[in-house]
Amino acid sequence: MIVFNASAVVSAALREDGVPERALLRAEETDVFKLSAEVDAEIAGVLERPRFAAAI
Repeated sequence: MIVFNASAVVSAALREDGVPERALLRAEETDVFKLSAEVDAEIAGVLERPRFAAAI
């Protein structure tokens, strides 16, 4: 099992080819990626913030 927190997942979504994205993609190659409902909600809440609107 490989654990990522919400911050790492958000960073991976916002920065193409950054370390968080590469780590997430590598983890997906070797394991199953799952999110708890709480982490999924946290990520959605962060990405809904106005300052991230242009990046999405």
